Amino acid sequence: MKTIFENAQKLAQKSPDTFYAPPAEELAAIMPGDCVKVCARGVPGEVMAERFWLLVHEIQGELITGEVNNNLLFHPLELGELVTVHTDNVYDIHTQTAGNT
Repeated sequence: MKTIFENAQKLAQKSPDTFYAPPAEELAAIMPGDCVKVCARGVPGEVMAERFWLLVHEIQGELITGEVNNNLLFHPLELGELVTVHTDNVYDIHTQTAGNT
């Protein structure tokens, strides 16, 4: 099953009073060593949507490659597996420099 990721920016535009996504300035400041939260899209009748953390390894333009940093319950992604997402998929950021990872 190919994993599809939710677009956090579109969700924030649709529901700005109830949903937060990081602004462009914060997304542009993501660096290797930071953690970003993303959401694997659910498949009706098969699997639920699931948010999880990626430990960022590399950034190329608006693409972020990182390793799954926690166990998932509903999706087949494995702890440590490398995944590439778009910055639009980022729900939250914990920066290495803030000591939050």
